[in-house]
Amino acid sequence: PGLTTSQAAALGTEQVRGFASTAARVLSSAQIAALSTAQVAALSTAATAALTSAALQGLSTDDIVALTTAQAAALTSWQLAALTGPQVAALETADLVRISSAAITALTSAQVAQLQTTQVAALSSAQVAALTTGQIRALTLPAVAALSTQAVKALRTTQMAGWSTAQLAALTLDQVIVLPTADIKALSAAQVAGFTGSQLAVMSTAQILALSM
Repeated sequence: PGLTTSQAAALGTEQVRGFASTAARVLSSAQIAALSTAQVAALSTAATAALTSAALQGLSTDDIVALTTAQAAALTSWQLAALTGPQVAALETADLVRISSAAITALTSAQVAQLQTTQVAALSSAQVAALTTGQIRALTLPAVAALSTQAVKALRTTQMAGWSTAQLAALTLDQVIVLPTADIKALSAAQVAGFTGSQLAVMSTAQILALSM
């Protein structure tokens, strides 16, 4: 629409809710930035999915927080990849878990590094299992320690190649206990050297045996 920013800001939520995907697709970042959080939350899922990467840059972190779970679930892979680090960090955990596993893989390493521990802790097993080795490598040490035990169980052997020795050392004892032996076998000798004495002490016999295979 050829609305000025002041005109966009004056729209009622019902008017915004009525935006068709074709109308949302031509919104500029300036027009999006002029919308209030209530207006942003009123966008339909079709309109949300139609926003261009340039338009998404107009969303403030408060706007990101205001997104509904349905809007978050409607975000496409390319839209997720277009979000800034602060925008990704602002995603509510309830919204983040609604994003498809396929879309999660679109996050860049820089974006993954911006994830808060509460966000990482909320990731589902399917979402974690979908992460690429590059994304795994981008997880901060606090983020690694925040992974749920169910998510750790879901890690694929191919993902294990992405772990640094520092990341492995950051695993909590509860996480170490549930590491599948197949994943442990996939680790290199250099990676195995990253385990601490405390971590080795809680490993099962099967896990210890897997270290030497």
